[in-house]
Amino acid sequence: MPQSYLDPFFNGKSVALIGASANPNKWGFRILANIVAGKFTGSIYPINPRGGTLFGLEIFPSLNKIPQSVDLAVITIPAEKVAMALEECALKGIRSVVVISSGFSETGEQGRALEKQLTLLAKDKGLHFIGPNTMGIFSASTSLHALMPPVQPLRGGVSYVSQSGNVGVQMLGWGMERGVGFSKFVSSGTEGNIPIENYLEYFASDPDTKVILAYLEGLKDGKRFLEVSQKTALAKPIILFKGGKTDAGSLAAQSHSGALASRYSLFKAACHQVGIVEVETTDGLLDCTSAFLHNPLPRGKRIAVLTRGGGWGVVAADACREWGLELPDLPDRVINQLNQVLPPYWSHGNPIDMAATLNPEALPRCLEALIKEDCFDGIIAQGVDARRKSLLMAEKLKKENLLKEVELEESDPASSSEVQLVLDLMDTYKKPVVMVSGLSSIARTVISGDREAVIFPTPERGVRAMAKLCLYGAFLQGR
Repeated sequence: MPQSYLDPFFNGKSVALIGASANPNKWGFRILANIVAGKFTGSIYPINPRGGTLFGLEIFPSLNKIPQSVDLAVITIPAEKVAMALEECALKGIRSVVVISSGFSETGEQGRALEKQLTLLAKDKGLHFIGPNTMGIFSASTSLHALMPPVQPLRGGVSYVSQSGNVGVQMLGWGMERGVGFSKFVSSGTEGNIPIENYLEYFASDPDTKVILAYLEGLKDGKRFLEVSQKTALAKPIILFKGGKTDAGSLAAQSHSGALASRYSLFKAACHQVGIVEVETTDGLLDCTSAFLHNPLPRGKRIAVLTRGGGWGVVAADACREWGLELPDLPDRVINQLNQVLPPYWSHGNPIDMAATLNPEALPRCLEALIKEDCFDGIIAQGVDARRKSLLMAEKLKKENLLKEVELEESDPASSSEVQLVLDLMDTYKKPVVMVSGLSSIARTVISGDREAVIFPTPERGVRAMAKLCLYGAFLQGR
């Protein structure tokens, strides 16, 4: 497996926290609390010269006092003491280290000298470290929450590397709101030892990873990054957000992560060439991740837009044009099929405006008629939860004793036959159906039986997700 030395970080059976503290205002307390609260499956060894106990765990005065072997060390002590801690790790036989400590290349010349010392020491001693200046790592397989903030990510098929700790853990938090689960997360820090492309290569061969997420500010070896990314993208999608696109952002990146941002126009073109799916906004990271997790890839960019109201169809059509998606005309046979279930005044074109019909057969019949057609590579279906709106209103009236005679159905959208229908159609025809709702301001994951689907809040965000699916599909077809 490429970069197999990363295994102990994500699959280790024991972890030592160097700099453990009983002071809640220190990271040595908070990170240890997260590891304990996260129910790490292995052994935990807090390290502090004072000894004692914390969270029911024995605190060891030094690494060499631990009678067992240790797979992973996490360091939270001041920068000037980290080199000595790495020496102690090497003596203990620990080859995998997470350096939380800041005060290195992100601070200037003196910090760069300290970081170079760590890099040379690691090479000499045969160990690898994440960071420095990292917010930590997460691994679902071992339930390791070696993170600075108290985030408890959902478990899932996304692996994520971020050169910003804050942007990284924020996405973990957003994932909890949207139902996006993670397999692995690493805040790579200033990358004094392990560059971002090594994580990409590792995730590419990881069986638990379905989609790779990345936040990037700068590169130390752009050529190798692109080579690794191209090989990785042939196996799994890489969804990337680039910070430091402007002169101001580039300057901020240097003071934040010590990264030198490349000229953005060249970087953008290179990403497209090697198959990286770049998103333009931070909310696009999880939107597009959800789309890739729950939709098959389209074979082209010919899209049918289905909507319950004309205005949202216009918005979706505009967005499709902006993203380079095509809206083919409806074949006569499809028009004839839709005439049977829609009012006479429906749009008779693409977008398909169902004219707010209340016919429960309209949406299923329209979806199936469209997805069968070879002239469409995917569908954007708006208003898939209109049924839920009616049920919620009926439920409210019933609670107020104004609708006693009506037998209400289950109002959970996840159990809706419409969502199940979409999943079944995607399974049968291997085409994406991007669902859009108006009930929430965030993209959300819903569960139907033992499967999951994503519903987007606006046509623009649904169209963007479809466009990224098309872009990656075209890359794979052209390989």
